[in-house]
Amino acid sequence: MKKSDSDRMRSDRVAKILGSTGTYTRVFGEHPADVRDHLISVASSLRVGQPLAAAFASKDTWTLLTATHLAWREESKTQSLMFSDIKSIRLTQDDMEEILREPSRKALVDTLEVVASSGHVYHVSLEGGVPLYRFWRAIRLLAFSNFGRSPESQVP
Repeated sequence: MKKSDSDRMRSDRVAKILGSTGTYTRVFGEHPADVRDHLISVASSLRVGQPLAAAFASKDTWTLLTATHLAWREESKTQSLMFSDIKSIRLTQDDMEEILREPSRKALVDTLEVVASSGHVYHVSLEGGVPLYRFWRAIRLLAFSNFGRSPESQVP
């Protein structure tokens, strides 16, 4: 299989997972042209590959998925992780406890904890509710199915 075919398959799978829900969480091609141009520029400068999907709230607050990386920007700080460096992805402990006490809280959750192989824990903010859970599934697909390994935690 050619690399372009593999990339197309990943892109199609991410699109299927994300669907069309979300105010600012979309498959890359569904973002407005100015957003796509900005994220292409960001991806190029970070050397993370071609964007597949993004949660784009503003030029200073976004999360980007490529075939090989998770990248995000919050509070004037841009970070990225190769998917092979992600050990697990989970909800914060506080959010998990809130959901157990009040199940309707699940729709308000907007933060994922991404644990790197080094043990460092990153907090990635996303659009809350269904978009967060779908983006989480897309990250899991890209981070774990590509490397024949399993994450430490499962999507609830």
